[in-house]
Amino acid sequence: MPQSGVEATPMTFKANWSKRNHEHLPIICLLSIYLVAAFIYSVVTPSFEASDELWHYPLIKRLADGQGLPVQRPDQIGPWRQEGSQPPLYYALGA
Repeated sequence: MPQSGVEATPMTFKANWSKRNHEHLPIICLLSIYLVAAFIYSVVTPSFEASDELWHYPLIKRLADGQGLPVQRPDQIGPWRQEGSQPPLYYALGA
């Protein structure tokens, strides 16, 4: 027996479910628009023409070839430029 004396009916549950979904509608719309835009950008942009893709690839290639992480030196700029000093998990997964 419920303590408050009010029983939960399927209709009450449905009304609460609908109310909660409407609260999240703006964020769901924004997320959907973002995902569609990101997908279109990834399909339309040719390979190696994104802003820094040319510098990500050499670092992933280096890791895939088993050469390990590069040592960053201010007097030497490798083909990966500043990307070699970023956290390596992304690159390890790509390799």
